[in-house]
Amino acid sequence: MASQRTVTLRPSDPEVGEVVAAAGLTPRFDAIRAELEVPGEFPAEVVAEAERVAAQPLSRPERDESDLPFVTIDPPGSMDLDQAMHLERDGEGYRVRYAIAHLESFVEAGGAI
Repeated sequence: MASQRTVTLRPSDPEVGEVVAAAGLTPRFDAIRAELEVPGEFPAEVVAEAERVAAQPLSRPERDESDLPFVTIDPPGSMDLDQAMHLERDGEGYRVRYAIAHLESFVEAGGAI
């Protein structure tokens, strides 16, 4: 079953800005942007593509194992939780499932993003 998600892109979202500022992250984000030369605004074609992709139902990987209790395994301090694992007993051994973000749900191959 496909899910619908809503994403709102704004050049400056006061609520997000307040959360970032309250958490003391603004200087950290500013330093990372400066170091990596990341522009403050997204190009119009990137925003248009993001809005178009966000309006579509999510694509799904071939296997849906969302019923399993995965736990994230990203490094401490990570703000991009995109890796997870599930461990279960399998006879005398274990079965490990590893999951990573399904990029195709969010980014079109060869697109502006």
